[in-house]
Amino acid sequence: MESRGGRTVQSPRTMTIPLPGGEIVVQPSEVLTDSAGITCVRRVKTGKARSEEIEDVEYAMFALATTATHGSDSRLEAVHLTCETVQPVVLSMKKLEAQRLKAQSALADVRAARFPARPDRRPCPRCPSYFLCGDLPPGRLSRKILVDEFPVSGASRD
Repeated sequence: MESRGGRTVQSPRTMTIPLPGGEIVVQPSEVLTDSAGITCVRRVKTGKARSEEIEDVEYAMFALATTATHGSDSRLEAVHLTCETVQPVVLSMKKLEAQRLKAQSALADVRAARFPARPDRRPCPRCPSYFLCGDLPPGRLSRKILVDEFPVSGASRD
């Protein structure tokens, strides 16, 4: 997939966003500069693009860091290799501020060691039998080890 369009590749540098109580550090996948000197920061992912992915806090942090590091005329792109797409990331000031506040709140929670439990009755969504099992039964789960199923020669049972 060729998507650089004749732009010059720069060494990606870590970018930071200072927030009350700490900072968020983002690492771009690629940084390009065009002939006019405009910088384009790229976030490259191997999977497919999700429909609302650009609205996530991740891209808002990349957008804020890109502007802070490379100036207001810089651009941000999301590259997805599986579906071979390059999508410009453009977020409204309202969305950027909302996501910045969300990140600030998360940072404050981490610093205060607030990790509220979110119990889930179906904790194994990646299991191939996920849709067959149903909810877990109440009570404690335990594993049975069947020693007698595979006898070992010379072994004795006490």
